[in-house]
Amino acid sequence: MNLQIPDKFKSILERNQKYLGNVLTTLDWYGGVIRNRKPEFFPDYTDHGIEHIQSVLNSTEWLTGESIELFSEKDVAAIVLSVLLHDYGMFLTYDGLITLLESEERIEFFDKKTWKELWAEFESEVRRWDDKKQIDVCGKKVDCNIILDGDLRDSTKRIIGEFLRRHHPRLAHEIALNGFPGINGSRIEFANGIDNDLKDIAGLIARSHGMNLRDTFLYIQRKFGVLRDPYSVKAIYLMTLLRIADYLQFTNERAPKDNLSTYTIPSPFSRLQWSIHNAVLNTTHNGNDPELINVVARPKTVKEYLELESLFKGIQYELDHSWAVLGEVYGENKELSKLKIRIRRIKSTLEDEEFKSELPYLPKEILFESHPDVVKLLIQPLYGDDPSFGVRELLQNSLDACRERMIKESQKGNNYEPAIRIEVDNNGEDYLFKIYDNGMGMSEEIILNYFFKVGSTYRNSLDWKRDFTDLDGLSTVQRSGKFGVGVLAAFLLGDEIYVKTKRLETKESGYSFTARIDDRAIEIRKEKGLKPGTLIQVKMNKKTISELSSEYFAAYGKIHWANWFKLSFPKIDINIPDNWNINIDNKLEIERETSKVKGWYYFESKEFPLISWTFDHKKSILLCNGIQVPEVIRKRRLTYPTFLEYPSLSIIDPNGKLPLSLSRNELTDKLPFESKLSTEVCKKFIWELLNAPYNNNRNSFQENLQKKEWGNSRIIDFGNSSEFMVDYKGSFKWAHTDILLTENGYIFPHQHCIKKAQLNKLVIIIGRSKSNRRNEMNLKYLLPPAKDSCAYCLISPLRFREQYHNMNNFISTIFEHNVISIDEILLSCYEKRIYIKQKFVPNYFYDGIPFKQDVIGNVINDRWATFSTDRSSISEVDINQLEDGEIDMIIELDILNPPEVELEITNENDMLLPLLEYYMGDDVIIPYSIEERKKRYPKVFEELVIYS
Repeated sequence: MNLQIPDKFKSILERNQKYLGNVLTTLDWYGGVIRNRKPEFFPDYTDHGIEHIQSVLNSTEWLTGESIELFSEKDVAAIVLSVLLHDYGMFLTYDGLITLLESEERIEFFDKKTWKELWAEFESEVRRWDDKKQIDVCGKKVDCNIILDGDLRDSTKRIIGEFLRRHHPRLAHEIALNGFPGINGSRIEFANGIDNDLKDIAGLIARSHGMNLRDTFLYIQRKFGVLRDPYSVKAIYLMTLLRIADYLQFTNERAPKDNLSTYTIPSPFSRLQWSIHNAVLNTTHNGNDPELINVVARPKTVKEYLELESLFKGIQYELDHSWAVLGEVYGENKELSKLKIRIRRIKSTLEDEEFKSELPYLPKEILFESHPDVVKLLIQPLYGDDPSFGVRELLQNSLDACRERMIKESQKGNNYEPAIRIEVDNNGEDYLFKIYDNGMGMSEEIILNYFFKVGSTYRNSLDWKRDFTDLDGLSTVQRSGKFGVGVLAAFLLGDEIYVKTKRLETKESGYSFTARIDDRAIEIRKEKGLKPGTLIQVKMNKKTISELSSEYFAAYGKIHWANWFKLSFPKIDINIPDNWNINIDNKLEIERETSKVKGWYYFESKEFPLISWTFDHKKSILLCNGIQVPEVIRKRRLTYPTFLEYPSLSIIDPNGKLPLSLSRNELTDKLPFESKLSTEVCKKFIWELLNAPYNNNRNSFQENLQKKEWGNSRIIDFGNSSEFMVDYKGSFKWAHTDILLTENGYIFPHQHCIKKAQLNKLVIIIGRSKSNRRNEMNLKYLLPPAKDSCAYCLISPLRFREQYHNMNNFISTIFEHNVISIDEILLSCYEKRIYIKQKFVPNYFYDGIPFKQDVIGNVINDRWATFSTDRSSISEVDINQLEDGEIDMIIELDILNPPEVELEITNENDMLLPLLEYYMGDDVIIPYSIEERKKRYPKVFEELVIYS
């Protein structure tokens, strides 16, 4: 095929044989170039060859209509040459590219940078391309380091093509003036015989199809002094013809289907361009509106639909813009105001509502979007690379959907059994993670406005609030989703998700779609025959498979993906491959109607309708609406009393009031109901304290207390962390105090009990310093029971703090200070006596050298020595009765009663104090006999029996 000048144009050119000859020669030469050369850097582009150029030429002539009568020979020459030029840069060769990049030539009015500078900027940009951009341009992820060595990779050619595509309008103008870049810096003159001014105008017209028309005005006025007809050429009018004619080249002739059947196009962008051309069936220009062009198109996919919709809107914009510019430039000239474009409007089947309703997909642009409230929210800072959090977020959404449907079905009196199923399917090539629920499902509105809008949660919509909140605006359904990030967390499992869903109580069809997080457009297809609910499927990557297929939660706070939900209802079925090494925990049985965990204690608070708690669970856990929070809750303690650990907690939180981090992995503040929880735990503690079993052996009784063998409770931390120390205020104290034993009962070392007990002697027995556990000490070495005014306590091992780093300093400082602190009470000690193994005592101690007051030292036998103040009272200890065992030291203190000094500040948060006052009163020495305790403390055994 040879390029032909359209008949009406040719008849005008024939008036000037010089122009006719030069234009025909250029056509022949240009046709030969593009006929024998495929675009080196555009292997997948739709037709830009002879057929395309001929079609644009024909369209420009057709668009003139009756205005062609105003054309001169120069007008025709300019428009024909501009059509040849407008895509000529796409046929640049590698040698021509090198010539271009080495050239310093530029049109200074328009171009501030040389080609070399433009290329340097482009190279820098390419190195920063993300995966999506690489795939769009090259069809795959590539090495973006461009090496121009003549032996170009396919990806490098496509990258160069992207550079030329961006700048080919500029290149067209430069080719008109400077020639086509050739080998070794050479240039091939364009339109030989045509004067430079006309070539400049033709080049500018070609250039204008890639810029705003008005941006050419100043150049024309400065160069030619007149805008309407510079160099006797109606340049602005010709610009409108070229841009509209080029826009109209969207028919299927530019993308033959035969090519698609024999060649796979790697670039998604190019594939889309081919497909949209094939989607246009025909165009017509007739009927009652002579200025209308009608397009019949049938896009097969939503991406084709959106591209065509954008194309047609672009054409209409260009028509409106062009008509406006024509009026602006030529309107005041009687003759030139007749210059018109044949069409004003474009209409397509895409505007037909009936046509759109018949499409098998939603003809809308659907994208992942971020809500302003969480614009800084990223997956990596929230969850790291842990795919188990992706499972949690998907499971959380399924639980929410099922709980919402429970409310809906209950309101109608319908029976409904929520079902959630998780399975890992190996189809031979890939592992697919699937989660299905028969919950509420999603409608079109929810998918578009919430699922794909990150940070936008449906629970903030009026529809949701209408269905699931009460008159006070409080939620009537347990719902864990809060920040609208669940869909993003799903991509921790893999790069692509597939969703199939159907909304309850809607006449809409179901929907399905496949999506990647960086998709340009997501096609949502209509699905018939679906039941309400949602299926989400993720093709897992290798890292995900490796981590989900084994037990890997040894790290701090790690929870296995199969064990996020701890409750028995709603039921979750998990089906995994046989070779996956996973232990699925037993679920906690709950009452379906109330969500109370069976066997746990519970209470309510203003913002939380149910809080279940226990010390009996094998691990301290924190559950929010059944989902475990990874924070190791046992590391927290109640504000007061500090010796009480946090119990395991199951919290129903329908309104999202629990202070969790964005990742929902930890508490960001203390529990809002901690005061109430402390009271509940203190009541449990008092019950256990008053029900400690006694077997007529005080020694084993204390040992059992120290072992914390109170049922399965782990309520009190008396264990290995007790420390006997001297503090900086000049008093010695316990860091954690222990039960005190007397002749007729035991005392809990709280300020209330210490005050009321009226002790006058305290004997502290310290076990072997090398012993790691106090309960290894043999309590048979304790002396006969003390009177109620004398209490014994056993601690081990002996530890030293700060400067008191050895036994010598420890012993000497005991005699230097006259105050001991127990809980919030300071007790004055007026006499002191220490029994200590001789192996710990230097000889000079017997001479009183290290002591600042009168201290008497004596050797009792070959094992024991004693040090005491000279006024010491009669000892309660008969050291000669002790056999060699695991006791290293006994400290005997005579204390003033009542206490002379109290701390000025008491703990206002002490929930235990009022309870001890209420349940025990002044009778603080608890009898060893349980029967006697029942008589003495009836309130405990009547009111606190629920904590048994």
